[in-house]
Amino acid sequence: MNYRCVCKNCGEVYYSATSIKYHLEKKCQNCGGELVEFSAKPKLGEMLTALGLLDDAKLAVALNFQSNLDRKVPLGNILLLMNFISQKELAKVLDVQRRLL
Repeated sequence: MNYRCVCKNCGEVYYSATSIKYHLEKKCQNCGGELVEFSAKPKLGEMLTALGLLDDAKLAVALNFQSNLDRKVPLGNILLLMNFISQKELAKVLDVQRRLL
């Protein structure tokens, strides 16, 4: 089984077949930041909350808003419109998400 970890500070992605517990006890080799584990196909909201850029309450508000729209609007756009995250934070997380896929 492959594990995917991302640094909360710099966004560096680590892949390993070694136990996730081993990596979570370690720090990022680039900046010393905390590592977070992600699934094979992490969702944007999951990543934002795990990386500490969004709390669960704001995510719930944005998802509720999204579900009540007549047409599909990407969650990232909704979070930006609600000023829950910045464009820079969204770009960082989308970049990490692409590297995890």
